[in-house]
Amino acid sequence: MVPSRYVSGRAPGSAWSTTFGWVPSRICSRWLRPGSFLLRSETDPCETSPADVPSGRTHRRIAWSILVAAGVAYVFLRSRLNEFVSGDAPFELAVLVALGFVGGTVLLPPDLDLRRNDALRNWGLLGILWRPYAAVFRHRGLSHIPIIGTATRAAYLALVAVALAALARPVLDVVIDPSSVGWMTRHPLALLVGWVAADWVHIRTDSAFGS
Repeated sequence: MVPSRYVSGRAPGSAWSTTFGWVPSRICSRWLRPGSFLLRSETDPCETSPADVPSGRTHRRIAWSILVAAGVAYVFLRSRLNEFVSGDAPFELAVLVALGFVGGTVLLPPDLDLRRNDALRNWGLLGILWRPYAAVFRHRGLSHIPIIGTATRAAYLALVAVALAALARPVLDVVIDPSSVGWMTRHPLALLVGWVAADWVHIRTDSAFGS
């Protein structure tokens, strides 16, 4: 008989619950997860149970609170920042960091390694493009390691963008001019900093509120 503590959720660090009982996490990570998307059902033994993670609403509330606090801090510190950087650069950098943070929270969070999540709904029909990513990366694996996880999604997004551009160009005959969004391309690192910060907040929230 399966112990009751395994039926309702995952025992910390030991097993994953399924409709048939529980599966040791080492078996899940080594044998069941790789390529399991080919045979995956609604009761994936390697999927984190809802009780193990904070809700999307919790993630968003914490992220928006931090963003507002950062905005208030920027307003008070802007004059000092101008002492180190002249012109509109401080404002541009702040906007780009904020955009990266919002994008990392709404569209590109670590939870894209799940088949169903709020970010996929935000992508609409394009959410299907992230199915291969969820198939390759185990939930709370590499995708949930700060910087490394961000890099995996950035690389995947770049590959998808290049592939779509290559397919669309002969049909639409459209060439995107980077200079049209020059103010964004001047400081790409600022966008990345915001994205990494959003991922870090997400991961820390998982650690703080997850069971």
